[in-house]
Amino acid sequence: NEVTAYLTDASMQKVAEAVGAVYIVRVQATRTKQGISADADMTVRLGGNRWSTVFTTTLAPFKSRSRRSELLDAIHAHVGAIVPRIAAAPAAPPASVDKPEAKSDTATPAQPDKPATPDRSAQAAPTTAEMLIDRFRRAGDTANLIVTLRRAVNDRPRDPRLRRDLIIALRLRGWTEAARDEALRALAICGENADLHRLLGELYLELGQPSEAVQEIEKAIQLEPNSAQHRLSLGDALFAQGKLAESEAAYVAARDAEPSSPLPHFRIARLRAQALRFPDAAAELKAARETSGGSTEGPYADAYAAILTTLDAALEDIAGRLTALRRDALTEKITREEAHKSAMEAREIAAGIGKYLGDVEPPVAYQTVHALYEQAAALTAQSCSMFATYLETRDDAADREANLLRQEASRQLAEARKTRPKTAR
Repeated sequence: NEVTAYLTDASMQKVAEAVGAVYIVRVQATRTKQGISADADMTVRLGGNRWSTVFTTTLAPFKSRSRRSELLDAIHAHVGAIVPRIAAAPAAPPASVDKPEAKSDTATPAQPDKPATPDRSAQAAPTTAEMLIDRFRRAGDTANLIVTLRRAVNDRPRDPRLRRDLIIALRLRGWTEAARDEALRALAICGENADLHRLLGELYLELGQPSEAVQEIEKAIQLEPNSAQHRLSLGDALFAQGKLAESEAAYVAARDAEPSSPLPHFRIARLRAQALRFPDAAAELKAARETSGGSTEGPYADAYAAILTTLDAALEDIAGRLTALRRDALTEKITREEAHKSAMEAREIAAGIGKYLGDVEPPVAYQTVHALYEQAAALTAQSCSMFATYLETRDDAADREANLLRQEASRQLAEARKTRPKTAR
């Protein structure tokens, strides 16, 4: 790998011995006029600091039609050429060999004096594709990952794991429609794979087709009824359709299926805030934080920001409602008793928002914003109370005070919006 390129043979052996490795495989590639050639060798540890060469070879230059993909094609070709020799190596070092074998230009594997007994419990050597897939995935190289997965799928079209990984890679690349088409092809062959049905449903949802999403995800649940992930995805699809009660039921089922996961708690908290059930929303957000190790970042911050948007809209709605109530009461469009009742209902909502904000821990980036929203909620609740007092007493001073409180609440709300992190607006 990139690290061993800077190490001598002796240094590599010391590193291998330190980590308990048995084999060292080294491939050094060179670009020539004839293409990309490579030298490869493999050594085996015999015990202590004794190492023996299993094989050494010079691989023929590889030349691709496309220079853009030449390096990747060469990797496939060269690694494919030496993988059988790696796989043929003994699963454990042969204890009877006392002296290392000399390197051979003919790349003939070294033979022990006595055949080693194969280790039946050892895992099979990874294929060329598997090694490249792992490498590109770790490097975040989705372009080469997709190319390699496509080739692997062509070789093993009935492998649902490879097809799932290809769909996920296409999705990460932002090629949602291509990922959807790949999922449809995969299900034509692997129709009983629940993960593929769920992935297709999630892709339909991203493409703005929630009805199709629900149908596919429900197929996944029929195949794996105890999967929390399938239930969570179903909740998301139902939420997109505006079916909030059904969505919450799906999230609750996901939470019950996997109590240690914070994700259902986040979704339920968001729904309960939208339903103005603020104590329940705070409880779910707290439970989500506990199950995620106490962190206030990542998914917690995302859920917090989403709920804050709901609270913002609720406070703005109360301000507009108070203005309309005052107008309708003065013009006798509604009775003062009706206006009083509506004002007290609005006060309960504003007080609930203030209590919610007092109960939850804000992410670091929201500390100032959180305080501004708390002030806006408190001022809104006071404005509702003062307006109710005006309706009871018909005292113009109470009316003026209610208006001033409402204006200050609106100012605090506007300041909070300006202060919110840009990614959360």
